[in-house]
Amino acid sequence: MTTAPRVHPCFTGRPYGTRRPTDRFGPVDIPSVGRWFLLAVAAVQLVHAVRALRPALRAAPGERVDAWLTFADPAVGVPVAVALAAGDLTAALCGTAVLGPVLIWQLLRRVGPGGLRGRPGARPECGPR
Repeated sequence: MTTAPRVHPCFTGRPYGTRRPTDRFGPVDIPSVGRWFLLAVAAVQLVHAVRALRPALRAAPGERVDAWLTFADPAVGVPVAVALAAGDLTAALCGTAVLGPVLIWQLLRRVGPGGLRGRPGARPECGPR
C-alpha cells in the first residue's frame, strides 16, 4: 500500500517540497477601497509624469539630471501603484527595485554637498540679486 505525499497547506494540490520559484509571492489581498485609491494615485502620478516630461526634454545641459529625476519618480511610480492595485506583488517589487535608486538619487542630490544650500553658481529664485 502506497501513501500519498504530504501536501503543504499553502500549496494544496502539489506534493510537499515541489514549489516553483514563482510560488514564493502569492496574490496580495488588498481591500476594494485600497485598490481604487491606488488606481487614483497612479492616475495622479501619470499626470505629473506627463507634465514633467516637457521640462525634462527642454532642460539645459547642467540641469538635465534634476529634470529627468523629476520625470522618472512619478513615471516609475505608476506601474508600482497599478501592480499593487492589481494584487501582483512580484511586479510591484520589480517596480520598486527601479523606483528605489531613483528616490535615493534624488535624496542624495538634495541632501548632498550644495543640495540644501543651493548648487554652486545657481541663482536663487527669490531675494536680492
